[in-house]
Formats: sequence, structure tokens, C-alpha cells
Amino acid sequence: GMKVAQASKHMIFTGPPGTGKTTIARVVANILAGLGVIAEPKPIETSRKDFVAEYEGQSAVKTARTIDRAMDGVLFIDEAYTLVQ
Repeated sequence: GMKVAQASKHMIFTGPPGTGKTTIARVVANILAGLGVIAEPKPIETSRKDFVAEYEGQSAVKTARTIDRAMDGVLFIDEAYTLVQ
């Protein structure tokens, strides 16, 4: 048969503060865990401090650790736009 590309499992929740983005991420994680798609029913909630280090060269290590914590689960990055500031 024909090879089919694997579907992306990424989701982006956007909107102003107070619109329920974090709540929806928690609900989605719980649903995906209930369906057996992921193992961990609670998202790993992160922010800029979990990715960006104070000194040059340390951000890659922090980022890898943060991503590793979320393997087989949901990684939620609160205010992700701050990662590029």
C-alpha cells in the first residue's frame, strides 16, 4: 500500500488571558490519556523560565530536560510568544 504521513499531534490554543487555554489543555490531556493515546493525563505546564537560561549555552539543556519531562504526555507552554523575546 501507499505510505501515509503520520498526523501531527500538535495543537495551539490561542486567545487573550482568561479564555480557558490552560483549562482546555488539561481537558485535552485527560481525554487523550483516557483514549490511550498518551500515558500521562496531566499536562506538563511550562513557561519561558523552563526553556531559557540565564547564561549562553544553557538554554538547550533546559529545553531538552523540559521536553523529556513531557514525553508520552502533553507539553503546555504558557505565553509561548515570550520564548522569542
